[in-house]
Amino acid sequence: MEMHESRPTQNPAALARSWRIILPFAIVTPLVALVLTASKPATYESSADILSSRESFVLSNLQNYNFFYRARLIWTQAQLARLPTVAERVVAAAGIADRGPYGFLAQSSVDADGSTDVMTFRVRDADPAEATRLATIYAQQYIRHRRALDTQSIRNAIRVVGRELERARSEGRNPAIYADLVQQQQQLQTALASVRTNATLLRPGSEATRIAPQPRPALIRGFVLGLIMGIGLAAVARVLDPRARSAEDISEQLDLPLLGRLPLEEQSSRRRGALALLRRDESPYVDAIQLLRTTLELDERAREQRVLMVTSAVAGEGKSTTTANLAVALARAGRDVVLVELDLRRPSLARLFGIPRGPGVAEVVRGGRSIDTVMHVIPLFGSVDSAAKLDRRDSTAPSGTLRLVTAGATASADSGEIVAGARMASALDRLKSLGEIVLVDSPPIIQSSDALALSAHVDGLLFVAQMRKYRRRHATAVRHALAMSPALPLGLVVIGEQHELEYSADARVERSTSTPNPYVVRPV
Repeated sequence: MEMHESRPTQNPAALARSWRIILPFAIVTPLVALVLTASKPATYESSADILSSRESFVLSNLQNYNFFYRARLIWTQAQLARLPTVAERVVAAAGIADRGPYGFLAQSSVDADGSTDVMTFRVRDADPAEATRLATIYAQQYIRHRRALDTQSIRNAIRVVGRELERARSEGRNPAIYADLVQQQQQLQTALASVRTNATLLRPGSEATRIAPQPRPALIRGFVLGLIMGIGLAAVARVLDPRARSAEDISEQLDLPLLGRLPLEEQSSRRRGALALLRRDESPYVDAIQLLRTTLELDERAREQRVLMVTSAVAGEGKSTTTANLAVALARAGRDVVLVELDLRRPSLARLFGIPRGPGVAEVVRGGRSIDTVMHVIPLFGSVDSAAKLDRRDSTAPSGTLRLVTAGATASADSGEIVAGARMASALDRLKSLGEIVLVDSPPIIQSSDALALSAHVDGLLFVAQMRKYRRRHATAVRHALAMSPALPLGLVVIGEQHELEYSADARVERSTSTPNPYVVRPV
């Protein structure tokens, strides 16, 4: 059966981990910014407006004056207002020698709009009344400074023209030249009289308004900064996170087709002692196991394998529980299943099925027991009584069987010799004759050499990975072990990815929070 996979663009579990990093920054940083802003002293600002003349005496006497833009003149005047000489006049007039001219310039500004002849003088201070007073003084002192500059330049020009007139009289120059000099002198006199209109105070210092601290902009800036910091840290954490990000991520790392996803069993369910399928729970886990069984039955490669080994990268990933529940599901579907426990170092199937830990594979291989004497027939519905009750009310009760061979009472002493020996191959051949399919619960493939030795006696291999336990660093070792294994790798089962099953009126619908399982048989 050809299987197609679809890769998710985002993994909700990874996104949830990222938001757990981002949200504290997005919440705490604005609050810190708000506290720091509120702790600062209040600052007030007042402004005063000045109307500046469009022309100056110097520019009006240039032949190319018409090529100067009005905006350039007003911006030039705004720059002149920021000179330290103007600030010195303000400091002296306002009596704020402790600030100095540069301190005052740091607390003030001048704005000029090139489309108008108005300049706005702004002053900031902790005292609103002082801010208003200083804004008015700043504007007034600029006007006086500009008048002084213009008056001095015009008077210098008048003196130059006067000397030229005296020379023209004494030398008896052309009357036209003399008349031109007289006209220039008159113009200069007129300009000197109009100096007082070069700059006029339109509006004295306005009522000061509070400009700092401002909680809302601080909150916005803090929120943006917190998001940037959180996203950056989440990106770093995502890169450094050794865990797999999704089932598809593991599938790509191991180069194995994804056969199914299983949710984690709830702790309350595991404390009941029986397997989920034997309890006949109606839960997403049970449905996921049944979907995995269906996938294996429809997979042509899996149907051809009689002996399937189930393994994982490390211990504690849920391999044994998955193998046991899968065996029950196959048997309920009408298959004759033999489940054999060959994880001899950490046996757990006896506990999962609720039977005493007695003789098993270890005693058979050592030669003391026959395979038939250590085999347990497992009721498919929890107990013999419950199975009989089900048969009485349901004529479609399954006809399959489930036989279990545990690791044995003395399994862990010499597990390597037991698994690799010739008697193990004979035991598996005997078990193969007793059922249609033999499921082997093996040790972790990169933690024990037993798994690789055991793979020589099986047909196919099913790999189980749990999102909480599997690490990306395992991928290289697992791929190497699978390449060395004679068994055919059938695919991957991932446990613990966010996943749920729903039922509609006429169909079973799978909804995964990462991406839909591509191997779901949807009709009920």
